[in-house]
Amino acid sequence: MAQNDTPPQPVVQSPNMARFLSWLMKKGGMHNLKRCERKWEREGINIEGSIRELDRSVITIETSRGEKVVRLTDWAWADQWVSYYDQKIPHHRQTQRLEK
Repeated sequence: MAQNDTPPQPVVQSPNMARFLSWLMKKGGMHNLKRCERKWEREGINIEGSIRELDRSVITIETSRGEKVVRLTDWAWADQWVSYYDQKIPHHRQTQRLEK
């Protein structure tokens, strides 16, 4: 993406956070906060802290069925940042088979 094609604020500061957004989109836009933290702490992302820095209009931490969950609220915004950092996770049918 060209520099002038940067999506509007709030800014996603790292490719790792963009990978998290891509993963969350693939999971349906909502996932258990504790599981997110366990998976992404290895990548150096403090999920709860990073989400709290972003605007609630794009991603939130909510309570669902008595558990904290991360919920993506602005899919277009997330898709722009995932594309900007080239971190899209392909659907399993979009992957290519390796030739033997």
